[in-house]
Parts: sequence; C-alpha cells; structure tokens
Amino acid sequence: WDSGDENAGLAIDALLRLNTPQAREALAQLAELRKFQETGIEQKTIKTLGGTGDRAYLPVLVGLAKHSYRFNRCSAAIAAGELGRAEAVPFLLSLLQDRDPLVRQGAVGGLEETQSREAVPGLLSMFTDPDAEVRESAVSSFTSLTHAPGVFNPADAAGAEQAKTRAVRWWLLNGERSPIYHGPQGCSDAQPLR
Repeated sequence: WDSGDENAGLAIDALLRLNTPQAREALAQLAELRKFQETGIEQKTIKTLGGTGDRAYLPVLVGLAKHSYRFNRCSAAIAAGELGRAEAVPFLLSLLQDRDPLVRQGAVGGLEETQSREAVPGLLSMFTDPDAEVRESAVSSFTSLTHAPGVFNPADAAGAEQAKTRAVRWWLLNGERSPIYHGPQGCSDAQPLR
C-alpha cells in the first residue's frame, strides 16, 4: 500500500463495508505492518478495525496501543475502547500512566468510547494531569458520559484541582443512579448501564 495513494482510504472503507472475517484480517495485518509509520492511513486502518464490532481483534488493538508509533498508539487506545467496551477499561486505565501525553489523551478517549461506568474514576483522575490537553479531554469525556451539570475548567493547576473536587463530589452523590451517555447524540436517550 502506498500511503500517498488516495485509493488506500477507499480500500479501507471497502474492507469495513465488507466486514467479513477476511476483510477484518486484512485490516489487522495492515495495521500491524504499518504500526511504526505515520501517514494517516495507519490511524484510519486502526479506527476502522475498531469499528468492525469483532472483539476477536481487541488484542491486536491492545498490542498496537502498547507498541507502535505514538499517533497509532493514541488511535489504537480509542479504537480499543470502542471495540472492547467495558472489557477494555482495565487496559485503558493502565495507559493513563503512560509517559506520552498523546497516549494518555488516547486512553481518555478510549475510556469515553467504552460507555462504561467503570471508566469514570479513571477520567476523574486525569482532571489534574500535567498536560492541559489531557485534562481538557478528561473533562470533556466525563461530561459526555455523565452529562454532569456545571462547568469544569481545568486550564491551570488550581482550576484543575477545583474541577476535580467538584466533579468527584458530583459523581459520589449521583454516580450510582446517573445514566451513562455516549456523546451529544445520547443526551436524550440514556444508554443501559454497563
């Protein structure tokens, strides 16, 4: 596959539309083959593999999130959350300790994709991450999953600590009975708790 080839993206989309065992295997092989390259095709391949719904490929995504180029690791963490749902939460929680802020940000995105109540404590822990983008992603993911009222602004260290305190307090008071949502489209329809 030539990364400059515009047809590569179309081929990846076609593999998803096919979504046969052979097509999923081709996506997994492509992702593995190109895990240390970064042209955009790799992230599309990883995202597409996560969207197949075939949990047999969760180990492939976990492996890519552990050992590949940093942008691919980020994409693989998000795709693992989408594909693995609650099953991926323990792995994604471990990625929250990664040295690379981009990987931590991917783990936060993956936790949101799990649509899992078990993801919330991990998101709350990232409100005080040293990296501002990771903090903002954690707040956004927490708000998306819980629709907690109030503005949580983690822009600086003091604001991050205050935001975490307010969010933890809200979660302790409301978490057990609060529905878990998936993105803005889920605002009106609560998702079943996982």
